[in-house]
Amino acid sequence: MDIIFQSGDFYNQSDFWTTYIMPFLGIFIPAMIAVLLFNEGIKKERELDVERRKKDKVIQNEESNRKLMEFGNYFLAILEACFRVSKLQIEAYKDLTEGIDENPMGNYSNPQFTHEDLNRLITMDTARILEFFEKRNVSLNDFILAIHQIDYLHTVFNKIPENISEGEGKRVFELKKEFTEICVRIQRIIQGTIYEANYNNRKDEIISVLNRVWGEYCQSHEAITNVGRDYKDLICPLIEEFNKDKYYRVEEWKELYELLQNASNIALTIQVLNQNISQNIRDHSVPMCKSLGDLAKVNDKLKPSNIKTE
Repeated sequence: MDIIFQSGDFYNQSDFWTTYIMPFLGIFIPAMIAVLLFNEGIKKERELDVERRKKDKVIQNEESNRKLMEFGNYFLAILEACFRVSKLQIEAYKDLTEGIDENPMGNYSNPQFTHEDLNRLITMDTARILEFFEKRNVSLNDFILAIHQIDYLHTVFNKIPENISEGEGKRVFELKKEFTEICVRIQRIIQGTIYEANYNNRKDEIISVLNRVWGEYCQSHEAITNVGRDYKDLICPLIEEFNKDKYYRVEEWKELYELLQNASNIALTIQVLNQNISQNIRDHSVPMCKSLGDLAKVNDKLKPSNIKTE
């Protein structure tokens, strides 16, 4: 049996593990665990963030829908109020035209209602209105139709009273004042002539005519000037008598005849202007009624039963 001797120290392999491997593993493994835990934490945080965003979006959508419905309900309430006042306005215009037909020489006031609800509709956000239409599943064409008809009613309800107050109606008021002044002069001349004729016991034909016409006029009318009444019962009978017997050629009656002619021309002009006002209203009557009808149809489509589900 051979015995082998080794010169020098024995190499211990366990020193390599304890010196190098074990410390490395002691550092690497906890670091890896920390990284894994960190990544898991980030992943969890991202998942929670996604959940929070979903919840926030739901809350935002619910809040947005709530505000949209509040806006829509306000829009519908104002639209309903607009219907009521617009119907009353159209009815008032109808009464005005019938009054002009009955007395075309009258002086008529502006039968205007306050259209604040219509003004509110005009100033509302059209983008929000469109959004409300879409939410209620109402078409874009209906939206355009509603906006168009609201604009039309707003325009016509300002145009007609403007014509009455500042246009032809204003001219009627001015002419009536002028007619009244002329009519007062005519009445004074007639009264003075009759008084003087009675005082001087004058019996010629023209005095008899003045006495008859003036007497009939005073018995059936009040002292307040009325263009249609004065034209029919005073101006026209006197002009007819003056023309028939050609009294207008007599120097004594030229002033009175000229005043009668002026009063007649003014009365006829008032009649034409009033008839123009009436015709202007009639021209808009059918479109106004159609606008209300179109808006009523759109309003029915906007009822909650037609709301679009998502």
